Amino acid sequence: MLRYLKAILYLLAPRLAFSVTGVLFPDAFDNLFLVYNILMTLAFWLAIYSVDLPEK
Repeated sequence: MLRYLKAILYLLAPRLAFSVTGVLFPDAFDNLFLVYNILMTLAFWLAIYSVDLPEK
């Protein structure tokens, strides 16, 4: 189960980034919102990549 957790989080990261960006920057213009969304997605992917899950 834990070995698939990273893959699931990688797939959910863009949606999570979209939600977080919408909450943090609700008044951003379209292009700026896209830049924030891409940066937030990359930040989530790097955070997920850096997590070490214990293997059994």
